[in-house]
Amino acid sequence: YDEAWNIYLSAYTDSHPKVGDIQHRMAKIFKANKDYEAALDHFHDAARVLEIQQDLNRENGNKGTSIHAAKMKGCYEEILYLTRKILKTDNDDEIADVMNRKGNLHASLKEYDDAMKCFQIACRIHLLLFGE
Repeated sequence: YDEAWNIYLSAYTDSHPKVGDIQHRMAKIFKANKDYEAALDHFHDAARVLEIQQDLNRENGNKGTSIHAAKMKGCYEEILYLTRKILKTDNDDEIADVMNRKGNLHASLKEYDDAMKCFQIACRIHLLLFGE
């Protein structure tokens, strides 16, 4: 795996969409094999690539595709699920961070009610963890 991955990275940058797709596929494999921490790492990497692509689309005046947004939402849901499974809590700074990122995605898609829900959850967690 490592050798194949290094060859792939030599052909593409680590933020290339194809690399994000491979990260997403690897995450699913690790999750299926119950290696939740490795799966979580790969979902984070896949989400990072998708976020970079979204920023590039926005800079170029493109809104991206609904498939792209659906992939991002899927990554965020997987990250939330695995983080909760590993940490056995809903109240962690990483969960708040993902909810904030998910809220930003909803806001960029003009899904303001969903964005607000995500931001409120992130705020509630931060208030619980860090106070006012």
